[in-house]
Amino acid sequence: MDDLAVASEGRFRAAGKRMTNQRRLLLRILAEAGGHLDAREVHNRARQHDPRLSLATVYRTLNSLKEAGVVRELHLDEEHHHYELDEQDGHSHLVCLGCGQVIEVGGQAFVEAARAVGQACGFFVAGAQVELTGYCSACQNDPEVRKAVEQMSTPENTLDLGSVPKEGTVRIRALTGGHTFVSRLACLGFTPGVPLRVLQNSGNGPVLVALRDTRVALGRGEARQVLVEWAATGGGESSAAPLP
Repeated sequence: MDDLAVASEGRFRAAGKRMTNQRRLLLRILAEAGGHLDAREVHNRARQHDPRLSLATVYRTLNSLKEAGVVRELHLDEEHHHYELDEQDGHSHLVCLGCGQVIEVGGQAFVEAARAVGQACGFFVAGAQVELTGYCSACQNDPEVRKAVEQMSTPENTLDLGSVPKEGTVRIRALTGGHTFVSRLACLGFTPGVPLRVLQNSGNGPVLVALRDTRVALGRGEARQVLVEWAATGGGESSAAPLP
């Protein structure tokens, strides 16, 4: 049996679970797959060894393995789940929206970013497993995909918060700057898609905004690191013009 399957079986037993032939079979199938399988793919492979095995039993077995921490359940931007053995290496996934390719990447950078956010909120982050969606290099050769990527990379009507006049209503697109700044604002509710209204923005003073029934004052340098877009108000876009 594959070393990874043997190690997973040992961790399953250490969790106080009873190892059965069906559980051992599914561990071996996932170890030999070298990728991500959905329940039907696992079932099809398992039936080559046990023709009487039902799909319902596969689902129950995968759930038991997941609860014991030896199998990871992945969404991969699809309606149904995929499964892989948890190698406890903290890797994350890049999922191509074009061809469905899944690329495994080291997750340490995500863990460090998550810990910075957690620390600003008084929360200790033990780990992070991230699934990012986008387009692989091959799919970006398609003219339609390339056009979409360019539009997403350089969105129109994006400006910094420091350019929004008083009473301007905008929606947050992104936060720039260092981890400490981004983490602090994230804890205050500054996340992509959240609407806010500028209450004060004149001279060299702070920019005062209303965010989810909370008033927050930002320095002008900080406001320039908050990228926003005009939010629809009353069926149309805000008519306020950005400050020069």
